[in-house]
Amino acid sequence: MIESYIITNCVAFFCFILAFIFYKGKGDFLIAGYNTMPEKERKKVDIHRLRLIMTIISILSGVFCIIFPFIPNKNSQYIVLTIFIAIILFFIIIANTWAKKK
Repeated sequence: MIESYIITNCVAFFCFILAFIFYKGKGDFLIAGYNTMPEKERKKVDIHRLRLIMTIISILSGVFCIIFPFIPNKNSQYIVLTIFIAIILFFIIIANTWAKKK
């Protein structure tokens, strides 16, 4: 049981480090899809908004990793996992709409 807490805390720590990297503006090469775009396509993306979204996603993932092992029963875990996936899907949609330049 203690091993699962150690593993999830390590993953959460990694997520918080990623959030800090995105917040500081140094992690553009870690954003999937953005680093493989041609320069012409990159100019259509508001990178500051995309960094903000990636920071929020990383923080939410870290918090989820810390909280998840403390949820008492399987049914509650499924509910929390479903809510977490819905939130992440919402932020993916936001990243593909709000982070585009008009």
